[in-house]
Amino acid sequence: MSELKAITIRLEKQYLDMIVDLSEKTGKTKTDVIKTALKNYHQHKSETSKQIVLLEDKNKQLEMMSQTFSLLMNEKDKLLQEKDLRIEEIKKRRRGFFARLFGL
Repeated sequence: MSELKAITIRLEKQYLDMIVDLSEKTGKTKTDVIKTALKNYHQHKSETSKQIVLLEDKNKQLEMMSQTFSLLMNEKDKLLQEKDLRIEEIKKRRRGFFARLFGL
């Protein structure tokens, strides 16, 4: 076991009351209450950092997917315009054919 060091801290009454209250409720010493709080804080901070990294990675993936989707939508729009132009050309040719056929 490592050597224990003594420190002195100054706390507002509300924080000291919290430590005393937890100590009484759990049966732990005030030192153990503070150690537990520090361990929990450190663990929570580490988990939060990992979650942030994961969320940033997911965000990058979503951005790439969004860009890809946008490119696909633009390509679809171009193809639809080409299709509409071809349909108009075919309609014009038909009109011309029937006009020649019936002498219109």
